[in-house]
Amino acid sequence: MEIKQEIFGHFQKQPVTLFTLSNDHGVEARLMDYGATLVKFIAPDKHNRRKNIVLGFETFDEYIQPANDAYFGATIGRNAGRIARGQFELDGIVYQTTKNNNGNTLHGGENAFNSTLWQAETAETEDAVSVIFSAVFPDGENGFPGTLSVSVTYTLTNGNSLHIDYHATTDKATIFLPTNHTYFNLHGDMQTSVADHVLQLACDSIAAIDDLCLPTGELLPVDGTPFDFRKADTLAKAFALDHPQTELVGGFDHPFVFSQTDNQATLSEAESGYTLTMSTTEPAVVIYTCNGMADKFMLNGAPAVDHAGVTLETQIIPDAINHDNFGNCILRPEEVYESRTTFTITAD
Repeated sequence: MEIKQEIFGHFQKQPVTLFTLSNDHGVEARLMDYGATLVKFIAPDKHNRRKNIVLGFETFDEYIQPANDAYFGATIGRNAGRIARGQFELDGIVYQTTKNNNGNTLHGGENAFNSTLWQAETAETEDAVSVIFSAVFPDGENGFPGTLSVSVTYTLTNGNSLHIDYHATTDKATIFLPTNHTYFNLHGDMQTSVADHVLQLACDSIAAIDDLCLPTGELLPVDGTPFDFRKADTLAKAFALDHPQTELVGGFDHPFVFSQTDNQATLSEAESGYTLTMSTTEPAVVIYTCNGMADKFMLNGAPAVDHAGVTLETQIIPDAINHDNFGNCILRPEEVYESRTTFTITAD
């Protein structure tokens, strides 16, 4: 097990550090303190070719270019997803958060977790290496109440698992709904669609969205729809666009609601032999299939293609504060927020 550090770039005249966590089996997680971001996740495939299986940029400057709104690999908060009209009521007070997406608040608003330079420290044990990112977000920032203290710990184990642990406290009642926004492509070729990736997850329903990708409040059963992955199936059926919900966005950009407490998903690709297993303490996962991204970015020196990656954003259903049936995203001063999501990579 090993941890390396190097300067990746500069943000507001401060150095941005890239941390490389390596295990004894050729698996690496590369993380930067800007946005507490997963930059690369590298593992040997069944042919023993070491590939990066997540979307990201080669240079730091690409992460801060004005056109970059994909949130590649970033920690998202205070609130993942959209808040309708940027408004919510908490304990009788109506709060207005900054709007940054069609009149709504997306992923915490402008200059949120994803564009923060976090403090970082490392830790090492016999069978795991970690980077702990921490930051304090002031009361009123982007319109959210409460001084929020957050840590996000990435731990790579010798069992080829990457744990992401969240911990947060507040001095005033607030909302807290974080996630990680990594896009996976198990081809290790970012110019190849993930349509042939095979997904399986135990979800009986999805949260319906409208044409602005806002949850409507309705939970739809997956039976007989392209959203049914209770038996393993390819992501290609998301792109057939034969359902009103997939037609809205050109694929998936939907919260899938887990039907059991052992919340797990698997994603696999035949040629590489990779299987990515995800487990989480969260009740839902937002699956987004990189819709409409063709030619929007350069990835590895070539234009991005549509559906170049797929996210597994584990979280409470977005806009939960405005929907009583979506779960509790309120964090109070007497409480401690804790959550874990784990990605394990194998190849055979």
